[in-house]
This record gives sequence, structure tokens and C-alpha cells, in this order.
Amino acid sequence: MAELPNWSRFDELADRYDKYFLTTRNPARRLVELASPKEGSQVLEIGCGTGFATFQLADRVTASGEILAIDISEKMMNVGREKARAMGVNNVHFRAMDGTQLDLADSSFDLVISVHALFGFDNIPKAIGEWRRVLRDDGKVAFSSFSHDHKPVLQVPKVAEVISSYMTPPPDDRLPLDTQAECRSTLQRAGFREINISTEELGFHYQSFDEFWNDISSTTFRLRLNSLEEQSRRSLRSDLEATLQSEFSESGLLNPVTTILSIAHA
Repeated sequence: MAELPNWSRFDELADRYDKYFLTTRNPARRLVELASPKEGSQVLEIGCGTGFATFQLADRVTASGEILAIDISEKMMNVGREKARAMGVNNVHFRAMDGTQLDLADSSFDLVISVHALFGFDNIPKAIGEWRRVLRDDGKVAFSSFSHDHKPVLQVPKVAEVISSYMTPPPDDRLPLDTQAECRSTLQRAGFREINISTEELGFHYQSFDEFWNDISSTTFRLRLNSLEEQSRRSLRSDLEATLQSEFSESGLLNPVTTILSIAHA
């Protein structure tokens, strides 16, 4: 088996990720809906994390189908395994594997699906080529990515200003696959056809500042928070709460999640 990338930073997030991370939940629901795996399908999910989309997929394929959910974080998948045991789900299998080097036979799956993960791969063309390889004839690939129009609460200027007073802001680099054109060309080069791509606003409302703080503390932003002294973390939290107080409406605080949804046939 190929050596997995050193993405141990995701292990550090596993304890909070499943309980608090909200950003990809609506994209996961929508991508599963659009991919629409049939009863009895064999599905490969790449970058499964703790299994939020995994169990939705399992419901759709029923007991006659099967989900192989892969990730490079064992701690994330351990959470998923515990959930599977607790729910009595027997058609889901979690396995540590690099999404660019699949230790899987050709033409093994009816659907390969990945929620907000592909843009983080070092070699996207290689990954897509591997996904194409393991798909059966007329199988489908489905993935989601952030649009270049995506502007979450953390990027609101006054919020970013508060954060930058405590830590060096991350580079404002664009993410891969942040336009429909790039998603389409990536799929075309890999030999996919019947390509359907849409952009949807799949945001949600934080119901309290605590919910906002728990969410951002469940992402890789938490690793940056951990670099601060405890007093600085408390001060940052207090300053952010004061800054965002006026932004809450009766519905809560809107966090946009502008998402590109890409689906194609092998």
C-alpha cells in the first residue's frame, strides 16, 4: 500500500469536527441528492472525514449496496466507525487511503463522490484520473468545491481585521476548482462526458456566537488558534464576539457557502 500523505493535522480536529463543523453539511446533502446513487450501487467516497455524507449514501444504496469511505485521517474515520456501530449500519466500510493512489481494482464502482476535498489535493489531475479508472462504464463522479465567490464570515473585512491583529492572516490565494470552467476542463481532460456543473448558495445561519466559534474551531483554523497563548485566544474570542454582535438577526448570522457542484459520467 502506498504511504499516506502526512496530513496528521486533520487527526487533531477529529474530536470536534463531527460535532461542531457545519460548513460542508449542506453541500454534502446537495451533492448526494444530485449524484443520486441507486439501490444496490457500489460507491467510493473520498475524503469522508467522520462520515456525514457517508451515511446518507448508505441510506440511498440500501443494504444491497455498499459504501467504501476513505480518508487519510484514522482518527476521523474512527469517529465514523463508532457511528456505524451505534447505528447498526453494516454496508459502510472505512479505510485509510490516499485519493491519488487508490489501492483498488479497475471498474469497481458505480459512483465516486467527494465533498469539498478534491481542491486540497496536491495533484488534482492524478486524483481525477484514478477516480476515472475505478469507475465502471457509465459510472458517475461527483465532487463539490468552493466557488471564487465564496465569502464566509471569516473573510468579512471587519472580522478579518480583528483576526489579523492576533495572527498573520493566511495568504489570500484562490483555491483550485473555484470556477465552473476549471471544473469542466479538469473533467474533460480526464475523459469524462455528460458533464453537469452548477453553482449554488448552500449557506446556513449560526444561531449563536458560541456556534460560530465552535464551527471555526473545528477547522484547520483551530491549528492557528492553538499557536496563540491562552489569554490571546480568549481576547480574540471576546473581540470577535463584540464585532459580530450587531450582525445577528432573528434568523441568526448568515455564513455563505457558495458551492460548485460537478457531476459527470465515465
